[in-house]
Amino acid sequence: MVGLSVVHPTWKLSKPEKDEHIGWAFGDSKTPVSNPNGFGNNQVSDIVPEPFYGAKTIRELYDLAGDTAGAYSVPLLWDKKEKTIVSNESADIVQMFNSELNEFAKNKTLDLAPTRLHKAMADVDGWIYDNINNGVYRCGFANT
Repeated sequence: MVGLSVVHPTWKLSKPEKDEHIGWAFGDSKTPVSNPNGFGNNQVSDIVPEPFYGAKTIRELYDLAGDTAGAYSVPLLWDKKEKTIVSNESADIVQMFNSELNEFAKNKTLDLAPTRLHKAMADVDGWIYDNINNGVYRCGFANT
């Protein structure tokens, strides 16, 4: 029901012929990726290419959806039937997995967000966003 593609952790120029935007890129596990700032090559074993459109960058998927505002972020929940973005907010995507896709689920009664845990989940979501999700972007923009 929900596929998975994994971008490379090293950002690349997303449209070198058009502008200087550097962002998330797809790749493969066999090809090292050069850091655009000259900090070496990185080869990662868990890369999963984008399987439907041959997109080389996340930006290409945003462009395909007509979203060209420039916030080409991940995670990205994609509707391949409509060729559009459903969401790029991790907390919203988790909630969608809990309720919006139940008709397709094997265990329709599984509750991934029990009411009694909503406050605790919100507290953890804040920590995860600040220290992990946004931390990745802080690393990407670091000068040293």
